[in-house]
Amino acid sequence: MRGLSADEASDVIPGSWLDLELGGESIGKAQGRGAEVSGRLEKGTLLPEKGPGFVRLGGAAVNWGAGHLVSLLMRASEALNQRDSRSVIHIGGISHREGGRFQPHKSHQNGLDADILFVGRSRWGSVLNSSQKVTERFDLEKNWEFWRLLVSQRIGTDEDSESVVAMILVSPAIKDRLCQWAREKNVLDDELNRDVMRRIRPTSGHDGHFHLRLHCSPFHKKCVRTKVLLAAGDGCQKKRIRRGAVQARS
Repeated sequence: MRGLSADEASDVIPGSWLDLELGGESIGKAQGRGAEVSGRLEKGTLLPEKGPGFVRLGGAAVNWGAGHLVSLLMRASEALNQRDSRSVIHIGGISHREGGRFQPHKSHQNGLDADILFVGRSRWGSVLNSSQKVTERFDLEKNWEFWRLLVSQRIGTDEDSESVVAMILVSPAIKDRLCQWAREKNVLDDELNRDVMRRIRPTSGHDGHFHLRLHCSPFHKKCVRTKVLLAAGDGCQKKRIRRGAVQARS
């Protein structure tokens, strides 16, 4: 079964999947500095070992998260798998059961971050070649379809809502390839597509997986919101976010 085109995908965005109130409460910051460990997780939600459309990589010790992150990953993976049974999302790590430092990362401290293999990949490994060019190992359209599902989920009131996704980190080479593809296919004429692109940040160290970070749930009063500088416009201007602006070990 083929993946949906950007135009087709725009017609099948689902309703809300987010469990914003129950399970896995994020506390403090997602990312600390130096010896600081500011993020914690209370009553964390464990990502199951596997389920419809997803597989957990690594043990239970490092796959606890905020309830809305775990529910989003499970339901978005299932939705993508229902469209294409070959699409199985491999999720590599979220947080420790009580949060805190998760070496070698600087983030993954309060259950709002997850490392996820690119769609179509089941093992760790770069999708770039020796010249740092994007190869066929990166299924651009299928990854874009999954990111649309994630970014479509919103928090806040109807009058003042925003995507629950704070940012998606990928290699600078992948971001450049996405922008090239988007221009060629006129993908950014669509409002949701523009929102997806703006949240994709070029960051070294993310050529074998992408890093997903969510915003705090409004029910987590002790959660410190991530300050995210979104790219202007569609995120593909020449003067976009500087390459490598985010730490590689996020």
